[in-house]
Amino acid sequence: MQPAVQEFVELGRLPDSADASVKDLQRCEEILGRIRTPLTNDEARALKACFGTDDCFGLAWSLLHAIETAPNWPLADVLGNADNEWIGAPTRAVIHLAQALPMAHSGHTQTVATDRFRHTLSYNRAMTSTGTDSFVLRDLNEDDAADLEWVATGMHLTLVEVEGEKGRQEYPIAWTRTRLRELLEPTRPYPAHVYLAVAKDDPTRIVGHTILRINAMPDGLLYGLVSTTYVDPAHRRSGIADLLLERGEAWIRERGMLEAATWTSATNLRLVRLYEKHGYAVTERAPHESGTMMVRLTKALEAA
Repeated sequence: MQPAVQEFVELGRLPDSADASVKDLQRCEEILGRIRTPLTNDEARALKACFGTDDCFGLAWSLLHAIETAPNWPLADVLGNADNEWIGAPTRAVIHLAQALPMAHSGHTQTVATDRFRHTLSYNRAMTSTGTDSFVLRDLNEDDAADLEWVATGMHLTLVEVEGEKGRQEYPIAWTRTRLRELLEPTRPYPAHVYLAVAKDDPTRIVGHTILRINAMPDGLLYGLVSTTYVDPAHRRSGIADLLLERGEAWIRERGMLEAATWTSATNLRLVRLYEKHGYAVTERAPHESGTMMVRLTKALEAA
């Protein structure tokens, strides 16, 4: 077992957000940053005891992300710990961590915790992946703070999935909130468009999103870019990502684009396979400025 894993386990459970001191948080974050992934199954089992009662300012999600790298995840004996909501329903709650993440505002810290977020969190914990019949797509409401917060959080979690701990540190929620507003800015030559996957019986209950943009190649040729797609882990492998990609392609085609593309980590094989299933092919490989090797997947589109 890694020394850092043993050291983290010896700290005990993550402290509650309301009681945690800055020193406690810094200590937890420092040790967690030294844990190397992927974990072994035994390391994942040992770390399951470290979850507290809430997200601990995002540290619980980082811990969960590490545990999910174990080779035989999901581990039945880990998931069976019903005493802790982070393990008993591990990834169902991840997307809504923003309800407890701090946000800078006028020099103070305020907690993002709306009734909408709490209702959606409860819904996603209780609901299993029932297929696409239970969900529909709708446009993002740019005037709805909860819609915007959901997408900004999904952007952040996507970057953490791709970049790991480095992504969590370099692209915090505050950064993705600002970036989303920039992408949606109506004065841009081509403002982004966002589709949300929502429960058919309640359009406020969001389970996924995709962000679409019109970009230009170095030679000036325009193409459609699927910028970010995120699906609540509790609802993955149920066809929602397919729905979002198909709707995204239609949006790109309607704007006269003859090529659709996306970038992702070369190790993000699940996403690569999804796009390949829809006719995309890897056409370029290049390192991101962070050092992560990325691949560009493209597909030629027929004119609308």
